[in-house]
Amino acid sequence: MNLAPPYPDEPISSALVRGCRHYGLTLGRLLKVAAPSASGQVSFIGAAALSPLADLFEVTPRRLLSEHTVVPYLTAYSPRPVWSKLISSVLSPCAAPISLGSVFKNSFDSTMQRRYCDQCVADDLRTLGESYWRLSHQLPGCFVCVRHDCILRLAPHRIVGRIGAYSLPQDVTGPPCLATMPPSIWHILALRSSETLRRGLHPPLLRSNLHYRNLAEARGWLKRGQHVDTLALRAAIENEFGQATLTAFGIEPSYTQNHWTALFLRKSQSNMTTTSRVLFIEELLATKPVDVGHRPSGPSPKPRLGRDAELAKAVSATRISGVGANERLTLRQLLERCDAFQAYRHSTATTMPMLHAAAAKFQQGAARCRPLAGELFSVPDSSGAWASRSDLVAAGHLIHGREAAARMGIHWYQMKPLRQSGGILSIPFQRRDWYPAFWFDGTDKHLLAQRLRAVRRRPLTQQWAELLKVRALAAGKSSSAPTDHP
Repeated sequence: MNLAPPYPDEPISSALVRGCRHYGLTLGRLLKVAAPSASGQVSFIGAAALSPLADLFEVTPRRLLSEHTVVPYLTAYSPRPVWSKLISSVLSPCAAPISLGSVFKNSFDSTMQRRYCDQCVADDLRTLGESYWRLSHQLPGCFVCVRHDCILRLAPHRIVGRIGAYSLPQDVTGPPCLATMPPSIWHILALRSSETLRRGLHPPLLRSNLHYRNLAEARGWLKRGQHVDTLALRAAIENEFGQATLTAFGIEPSYTQNHWTALFLRKSQSNMTTTSRVLFIEELLATKPVDVGHRPSGPSPKPRLGRDAELAKAVSATRISGVGANERLTLRQLLERCDAFQAYRHSTATTMPMLHAAAAKFQQGAARCRPLAGELFSVPDSSGAWASRSDLVAAGHLIHGREAAARMGIHWYQMKPLRQSGGILSIPFQRRDWYPAFWFDGTDKHLLAQRLRAVRRRPLTQQWAELLKVRALAAGKSSSAPTDHP
């Protein structure tokens, strides 16, 4: 038994359904009689069991794979080793059937229902006496018929999976895919998709993300070495193609910094992506360029001279007032008080000389402390005194883990789970864990641990200050507990 070969652009499953109608057989019975080894492996757009099906249609397996499956479209931009392994596996007559379910699902995930053109159906019935499904109408992002320039219609059958129904386009009636004619980009993408499908089993086009990054720089979308602003890129796509296009290609309002459109323009040799996205990016970069480069926060370069003098004056005034109040600050703390940290961070001594000179003068003074020492702790039983970690250890306000364990009557190795659960405050210093001595001076440890668990996500200095407040309240001396950190 033999069947008539598939029509141009017809999937294998559609030709099998027509054969079932010609012989009056079910698909299972037809395959059991004519191609037993293909039974149970045929899906609507699949590429399994090509050898027995090729014998059934009296064509070569390579022709079936090239002209009547979506494999040429799916692998058009795949890495060369992946393409070679897949093609050889599918065409091998002795190899076990290869599963392409994940490949199809990744590309057709947003394309759930089959599509057809009612004008193509009318032409087929007039010239052939029957209609058939077309591969080019099922491709992702294709919602218009390239031949008749009209909107495709939805059929009540799924694309991915088993055939499931013996219907042909002439037997179904469905609504149009879109309410109105889409933007011109959809016509272009449908045409590009059809051309990619018809390219056959030629080696894939070797284009990595770096290729599109260089293309974006050459056409004015980005400057050399500049990062991509994802939100600006999304706005450019929406302005050019409309919100419906964004939704169709998975660019939802919940747009993140790691979305595929921005990742496409990074400097990478990767090219593992779907064909529809590649075609979309190529058409996007062919439109009028829009600046989508990321601009870091900080002062603009033009009014820098006046801003430099203003910030330098503010830093000097804050430094002088800090010295008068006997404060010790890190450079970052000083600059943040003056709202000058971002300007200092994104400038140099050449671009903002007065600000950097004021910062250098502060670093040479006595009020400056290093970042670790900048975490100053209020000294217990004192009024307004502050000390670093080393000062607290030297004064005996912090004790070692073994001594703390001995005071609590437990083994030293039990201190780790206790501090991890918030049962006691731990302050790391010189690669050791230290514990507050006031924890063991008679204050209710339950109250201290309860307050510690409530403020565990705060900086250590604030946790320390909150525990001192609890200690002071328990002793009836709340007025002596410090309230603010310098």
